[in-house]
Amino acid sequence: MFKIDGHEFNTLDELNEFLIKAAEAYYNGEMIIADHVFDSMQAYYERKSGKEFQVGAKVTVGRTVDLAHSYKDFAGTLKKVKNIQELEKWYEKVGLSESEKVYASLKADGHSITVEVINVKGKPVIDKALTRGKDGKGKDLTSIFKANEKSLALPNLKADYAIGYEAVVTTENFEQFTQDHGELYKSPRSMIGGVMSEDGSVYFKYLSLIGLRIKLKDGWLTRSEQVEILNKYNHDNVGFEDYFEEYDDILELAETYRNVTEARFDLGIMCDGIVIEVFDEDLRQELGYADTHPHFAVALKFPPAAKETTVTDITWSTEGNSGRHTPMVHFKAVKIVGITYKKVSLANYDRFK
Repeated sequence: MFKIDGHEFNTLDELNEFLIKAAEAYYNGEMIIADHVFDSMQAYYERKSGKEFQVGAKVTVGRTVDLAHSYKDFAGTLKKVKNIQELEKWYEKVGLSESEKVYASLKADGHSITVEVINVKGKPVIDKALTRGKDGKGKDLTSIFKANEKSLALPNLKADYAIGYEAVVTTENFEQFTQDHGELYKSPRSMIGGVMSEDGSVYFKYLSLIGLRIKLKDGWLTRSEQVEILNKYNHDNVGFEDYFEEYDDILELAETYRNVTEARFDLGIMCDGIVIEVFDEDLRQELGYADTHPHFAVALKFPPAAKETTVTDITWSTEGNSGRHTPMVHFKAVKIVGITYKKVSLANYDRFK
């Protein structure tokens, strides 16, 4: 048995199940643990199990066949830091000076999708599409993406390549979807799984795809070349920004979105951090990867968005396995980035305060 922030677990599998439950609750308008507690549990699980925990609600797809990724190290995840001090330590660890050029981009909170493209008579054609998955395999989304190939505006590179997207649903599209189809989902984030279901082609038009990276099958694109291509297709709010000399520019960008909650709301998508990555190609190659985590990039996570409301009631819930009684606070509904919250667990003393 082990304890994390007041929560007891008998096995790592039990912790994993609790993390899945907490993630699904979060993306469906409830919170059973605080963000910093979730992060501590996730870090503990990954350190002890040697496995990566995929954050977010489960994705249910019509075809549940596992499909192998063809591009090694392409669908990896980023190391995360929680504050400016940890970001400064990362700078030191990778050997960056404050005058080093880096790329900064907002970290949209959606699902990672890889689309593998082949060059057919000078035109880009989808060969396969799949989720990030694990162990080199993801869920097969090829039929859904091929059915909507014309709407994707794939870069025409006259070559075979893979393009990595973050699939999101904007608050505007979520509201339109709800108008068209009723309240089938509680949030933009939970709706993404529905878009990738058997009826995914019907709902696909409500999905937004943010291009993050490109890799050629034969040949090489520098990161600056990738960014130049991607910025032609990405929305202004989620494109990449260059910072040449001033380290303070990164801090200013981070603090704007960390401290001014409304700035995040105005983006129209769920966004939980800023991605900062090394620009210099030689240094990127030198730093390389650890498993699927690149050493040359890091995600600075935002603190949770917050709004004031009024408590209306407190009830108790009982966990089936442990029999533990947990107070649940109910409050006047508040909406944060398209998700309506009405209650939250007071599972530990910090949260209760």
